[in-house]
Amino acid sequence: MAGKEQTRQHILDTSLRLFVQNGYGSTTIRDIAAEARISVGLLFHYFDSKPALLEAHVKSAASGIDTALEMLESDGAALEIFGAIAEMTMAGLGNPTARLWYALVNQPLPADVVEAHLRGEELITRSAAVISRGQASGEIRPGNPYSLAMAFWGAVQGSALMLVGVEEVPAPEAAWLLGILKPE
Repeated sequence: MAGKEQTRQHILDTSLRLFVQNGYGSTTIRDIAAEARISVGLLFHYFDSKPALLEAHVKSAASGIDTALEMLESDGAALEIFGAIAEMTMAGLGNPTARLWYALVNQPLPADVVEAHLRGEELITRSAAVISRGQASGEIRPGNPYSLAMAFWGAVQGSALMLVGVEEVPAPEAAWLLGILKPE
């Protein structure tokens, strides 16, 4: 059984690297099979289509978003919530695969595969609600809560994208990301 899981993971690793390197639209099933040194038939045994491969990657990438959304529902202090999210995200970026997921989901992808898993609008809306709560208590700087949420998540996303392919560079410290939200 370990052999089957290793083969599945090898296909996922290969396809992720090729999707990021060449673009999802330009990568073919034949490209993935050739790079993975397996037959197209074997690849189809594990994934019935290129969109199925993409969906597996997007689901994996979305697990972090789901966790962040859960964290945003807590009643804790706003800066503590965003601090925990920043810590979790920056620690996760120590994993080269996580860095590639960020690069993958930031390229043009079929909407039907992506929309079901990546909930960016919900992330910004929930973040803005926590920011508003933090502004009311004085722990978050004044400003439009949606704009502040976009600035925070843009810094997270931008950091992840800049780290693609440079494993020797550590992720930014979570405290630096919190500086976006802290009052001056």
